[in-house]
Amino acid sequence: MTLSIVYLFPDTNLFVQCRPLEDLGWSAWAEFDEVHLIVTRPVQKEIDNQKNRGNQRLSRRARKASSLFRQIILGDQDHKLVRDVAPCVKLFIKPEYLHNPALADRLDYQERDDQLVGTVYGFMQQYSETDARLLTHDTGPMATSQMVGVPVAAIPDDWLLSPESSEAERKISALESELARLKKSEPDFHIKCLDSKGNEIENLEGELVLYEALRDKELSGLMTRIKQRFPMAADFGKREPAERKSKLLGLNIFGPRETFTPATDEEIVAYRDEKYPVWLEQCEDVLRNHHDAVQQQAGPLVFYFVVSNEGTRPGKDTLITIEAKGNFGVMPPSQDNGEDDEVEQLRQIIQLPRPPEPPRGQWTNLLGSFASFKHSIAAVTGQYSSREMMPDIHIPRFHDLNPRRDPNAFYWKPKRPMEPQSSFSLECEQWRHGTDDELFDGEICFAEDEEVVSGVLECHIHAENLSETAIMRVPVQIDVKRVGVLARAEKLVDWLVSPSKGQS
Repeated sequence: MTLSIVYLFPDTNLFVQCRPLEDLGWSAWAEFDEVHLIVTRPVQKEIDNQKNRGNQRLSRRARKASSLFRQIILGDQDHKLVRDVAPCVKLFIKPEYLHNPALADRLDYQERDDQLVGTVYGFMQQYSETDARLLTHDTGPMATSQMVGVPVAAIPDDWLLSPESSEAERKISALESELARLKKSEPDFHIKCLDSKGNEIENLEGELVLYEALRDKELSGLMTRIKQRFPMAADFGKREPAERKSKLLGLNIFGPRETFTPATDEEIVAYRDEKYPVWLEQCEDVLRNHHDAVQQQAGPLVFYFVVSNEGTRPGKDTLITIEAKGNFGVMPPSQDNGEDDEVEQLRQIIQLPRPPEPPRGQWTNLLGSFASFKHSIAAVTGQYSSREMMPDIHIPRFHDLNPRRDPNAFYWKPKRPMEPQSSFSLECEQWRHGTDDELFDGEICFAEDEEVVSGVLECHIHAENLSETAIMRVPVQIDVKRVGVLARAEKLVDWLVSPSKGQS
């Protein structure tokens, strides 16, 4: 009975990159009775060269293969039995098979791979009835074999050993393990960026409306309407004193008559030269700065960083820095102190003041004089409470007089910036872990002539016991849209000249 045999000419990677021959799966050739692995001269030479190379596993595997070849060469049999069940696998050393010189014009026989391909081709020419194939995992010899018509048997991926780490890789792995160990005993800062609605975001983008000031022509037209509706008064009432019966009931005991005191020349001059011109200036200032008031109502472009320490240790001497990189600056949000005053100032800015009343004299009666007299008596005799008479005096608490920094609180470093900066920082002596999140917010500021605000907003956290800086980068892309305030300013004037129309 004739045996069916497949002749496989292995590349060196079968011996130095694959698992031991006896551990490999040979079922792909189950249709054959035997598999003959033929080691040729190019493979022997390459194995000898690899025995002393620096890669530890490569040289170790090459020495093991060389020892196996030596056993076969010096042994009683011309082969080693690798597997004795179907298919039976045998390993042969055949240095007598040489590369075919007919391919010298197509192959470079100075190269080991070409020598191996040429050897398989020569075997096929000599034994044309056999089934011979190149056994390799490398694409180079595969392509060369196909070029000259040599069949290829690809080494399966599952035959390969897992890659061995180099000395440098092993050192890196050891350092990474050590770093992971150290990080377990460090603070672990997690940073999130939120929008104004509290949603977590990765980019700060959108559109910002920038309100523009009234043009000179627009401002002049609005002031003309105001002057036409409220011209300077020319009638200042009667110029002579007078008397009349009192119109109030129950005042007969004090006298039945009222007296009229005309406006003085000083009051008239003050109205003409001071109060009325100043009122016009105030109206013009409100209108001229109305765009700023509307901008304040709209609010600044803000950002929010929320940071938590989820590690097993507090952050020691922690420094948090928020930095702007782009055509914009940053600054902390407006302080709470004086916020009521700011609201009141804003309320005054967004409405026009009423015109001053021209002096026209006044009628007085005895009741007014009596009330004034009673007030004077009360002040002298002390009938008002001490609470009403004393001014508000802030008595500081003890800790205000002897300030002591809270080690778990955040303080500005070096001080709170009052104008836009490229960055600002806060410090905390001991940032506790496992506590509530900390919020760090601020405003993005930019020049009025910018069309697009772009760059990166960064939040950095450093600590004495933190091996690697925690950082979050948020890309910024804001389109600036400019809008006039004429329609809004016209409503202010409507409200002044005709309150019912302005409120509709």
